[in-house]
Amino acid sequence: MFRIEKNQSKAISTPKSIDPNFIAEEREQRISTRILARIKQLSALPSSELPEYLQIRTTILLRGLRLINLQAAVRYEVINSLKMGSIIEFAINPHAYRRIKRHTLREARIIEKLEKQRRMEQESRRKLRHTSFLQNVIQGSKDFVGFHKNNHNIISKNRKSIATFHANNEKERQKKKERNEKLRLSKLMAEDEEGYRKLLDEKKDKRLVYILKQTDEYVKNLTGLVQQHQQIEKKRKKEERDAERKFVESKTF
Repeated sequence: MFRIEKNQSKAISTPKSIDPNFIAEEREQRISTRILARIKQLSALPSSELPEYLQIRTTILLRGLRLINLQAAVRYEVINSLKMGSIIEFAINPHAYRRIKRHTLREARIIEKLEKQRRMEQESRRKLRHTSFLQNVIQGSKDFVGFHKNNHNIISKNRKSIATFHANNEKERQKKKERNEKLRLSKLMAEDEEGYRKLLDEKKDKRLVYILKQTDEYVKNLTGLVQQHQQIEKKRKKEERDAERKFVESKTF
């Protein structure tokens, strides 16, 4: 039984593998057939009966399909050029495939003249930039000095104005103080105690009000002491008179 199965397996042939090149050729053939059919279909359309936007789209599509072969050829040429540019010989010596141009004496003189003119233009531009830079620096320094000078003048004016304001206020305060002193002296000279107290209350002179209050308390205390002393003296004199009267009465008996 084992031998029969072995003979049967030898009789069966191995299947052929799929050829990718054949499949690619069939695919390209199908695409080409469809492109040709599409070109015929678009060429057969009555362009006069279509709307304007459909005519434009149809024309663009038709021309694009007709240029497919040209696009493929250009792509193939570009790919080959890239392959040529990536080989080892070209990578080592990129000038090997470049045509050497021979320069004449006239071209050399023209190039030298142009180079000299270019250097002169560069030098003139450099000098112009340097001059512009120096002018900007000078103008910046002038603006800086002018700005701070102007600020200094403004600050000086403000300082003088503030000093004048405070001086005038001090003079006015001193004059007011002198007037108040004269008025208080006049009230004192006129012995107008009520007016003097009222004046102190109006001017809110705490120092004088405090002194006046202390003076009133001192006078009040002094008055109490005087009255107490007078009462003590009166009592003492009364006791002395009573003692003298008793002494005289005792002598007469």
